Amino acid sequence: MKPNRKKSPSGSQFLVNYRPYLILLGITLLVYAAALNNEFTNWDDQGYVYENPLVTGFTWSKIPEIFSTLNIAGNYHPLTILSLGINHLFGGLNPWSYILTNLLLHALCASFIFHLTTRLFSIEAAWPAAILFVVHPLHVESVAWVSERKDVLYTTFWLAAWIKWLDYRKSASYLDLIISLALFVLSNLSKGMAITLTGVILLTDYFKEGVNSILNRKYLISILPFILISILFGYIAIKAQAAQGTIIEKSGYSIPENIILVIYGFQFYLTRFIAPWGLCAFYPYPFKPGEIIPVFVWASLGGTLVIISAVAFLRKHLNGWITWAFLFYAGCISIVVQILPVGSALTADRYFYVSSIGWCIGLGYAFTHLQKSIQPYVLGIIGSILAILTFRQADTWSSSIELFENVIACEPTAAVAYNNIGTILGIEKKDRTALSYYQKAIYYNPKYSEAWNNMGILYKDLGNSDSAIICAEKALEIYSGYVNAYSNLGNIYFSQKKYDEAATQFYQVIQKSPKDPSGYLNFGAAMQMKGDYVGAEKAYLEVIKLLPNDIRPLHNLGDVKFSQKEYAAAIQYYQRILQLIPGDADALQKIKTAQDTRDGKIKDALTTYLEQISQNPENADAYLNAGTEYFRQGKYPDAIQYFEKSLALNPNKPEAWNNLGTAYAVSGKGPKAKNAFEKSASLRSDYSEPQYNLGLYWSQQNNQNKALEHYQKAARLGHEGAQQLLKQNGFSW
Repeated sequence: MKPNRKKSPSGSQFLVNYRPYLILLGITLLVYAAALNNEFTNWDDQGYVYENPLVTGFTWSKIPEIFSTLNIAGNYHPLTILSLGINHLFGGLNPWSYILTNLLLHALCASFIFHLTTRLFSIEAAWPAAILFVVHPLHVESVAWVSERKDVLYTTFWLAAWIKWLDYRKSASYLDLIISLALFVLSNLSKGMAITLTGVILLTDYFKEGVNSILNRKYLISILPFILISILFGYIAIKAQAAQGTIIEKSGYSIPENIILVIYGFQFYLTRFIAPWGLCAFYPYPFKPGEIIPVFVWASLGGTLVIISAVAFLRKHLNGWITWAFLFYAGCISIVVQILPVGSALTADRYFYVSSIGWCIGLGYAFTHLQKSIQPYVLGIIGSILAILTFRQADTWSSSIELFENVIACEPTAAVAYNNIGTILGIEKKDRTALSYYQKAIYYNPKYSEAWNNMGILYKDLGNSDSAIICAEKALEIYSGYVNAYSNLGNIYFSQKKYDEAATQFYQVIQKSPKDPSGYLNFGAAMQMKGDYVGAEKAYLEVIKLLPNDIRPLHNLGDVKFSQKEYAAAIQYYQRILQLIPGDADALQKIKTAQDTRDGKIKDALTTYLEQISQNPENADAYLNAGTEYFRQGKYPDAIQYFEKSLALNPNKPEAWNNLGTAYAVSGKGPKAKNAFEKSASLRSDYSEPQYNLGLYWSQQNNQNKALEHYQKAARLGHEGAQQLLKQNGFSW
């Protein structure tokens, strides 16, 4: 079934022909111009980029760690992470640089498709094939979304490996075969879906050369490494998904329902390839287990039969290559149509990126069968319509709010969209509006544990502890392994001074996440407030094992020893703080107090400060010092009272605002603590301590993006604790 075509160039010839690439790059930049202004989103970008220490803290020494990390967001794709790390190394956290890289790779993929089509058919077929690939709106998700770097990267290597395989088939040079295999490995290291290339090679060679050509001994020996590599990376992909917990062993759907869903997913992409509107970032399952199957889902059966019939009809007119395009698509899409259920979405535009290549090439060939006089007009009209749709679709990725408002417009029952918008609104302190979005998320999916927990955090910040507890407990009822919900519940109980209950929840955190330092730190604080100094000390020592340069457990351990009147041990811990942060004012003051108390040089520091207040009730510093001493003794309400009196006398003292914020924080008054820290920072722009404390606050709110922002500010102001914390976790400042 060989098509009639002119003599096509070899791989070495067309790889140096850069003109198609420049033209396709120009088209790409034109239709994706809006995407260059896009922000990072809270749809995986935090896990892949701005909260991923392998990216934000990238140095060349990180490469072994990148390749040895099996699971990042449920995938093993070290080459993708490496490319994002290099992006960060040269462009920081500027989203446009990541998106521009995606655009360059997308144009390169289109250029490779141009050359592949030229070799399979003709240059006349190559242009429509490449342009269709560049401008189709179904590809926007893979190109405009930073986290989908893996799509454009693996496809680049995937196509290059296929090109070199064609070179090998023509030259019989083992060098071409080795290069093809190397490129195939690089593709698999970028995304596990690259395993589809083996089937595409077999399919194409069968259609080009017949069955006998792929059954001879030499051919089988040549293709065997591809088969083995596919099996290996397929196994790794399943292991990574299982480690993330995204593979659903019991989806709840019956076997007939699953079959219907697979057919629906198969037909879903074909429909949107022909009529690409109503596109969005999330498509939920069209019905729940046991529900009546909607008419439009049943209609997908008829749609699939119509497409198969059309392929069979056109087979005779297009030398069988439309059948090749159909089988190409069927083979590639089969691994993502939820035969093995993964995640909460049935379909996703990104799954069509490579799967569409067969249709683009096949339709490019079909295009040449039109009358030559109308070909430019047909290509111009179709290309223009698709380009306009792509331009508009790229703009929907401009921000998280825009992205998920588009999801809601297309899929009004998509709970994940309401939850993610609620998270953004919560960060922006639009609490009541955020609450309404969480409520909608739960309305559409009552078993959405993340939305329940997020709503609980919001209720806690609003001071409604009872509702906060109900939400956190509901999240744990749905998912008993939800670490963030245990942490949230512990923080609520701590703010209510129910330290036994708080300790119980924090203990669950460290049981389920034994490498989480915040779990041990919170557990230690609860034990300390209970008066269980032995338990508190053990917990704080665990924090030090995990974060040797964090000053928080050292302060707490010193305070524990001071409370037990073990002054020498307390002084040792405070001195370790000075080794990390020379000149730390709190540590110096605590050392002096411990030494004087040990040596009997003062009758009682608090008594001294109270006497100063009685002698001069306008002495703001005496109130500040008394509040500090009350705080050291764990008498936080008294500490707050004296800090507030100090600030009533001198409201422009940043140290007093910072201390008040700390007292609020340990008393469970998070919003008040945040406000006090922000006031302290506003009074003194070079004061690192409130920035560090704001980082702690946002970390406890599970908002690592905001926490990172403040840690980095503190580090830039010279806060060595923040610098050490960032350094240990692979972040720059």
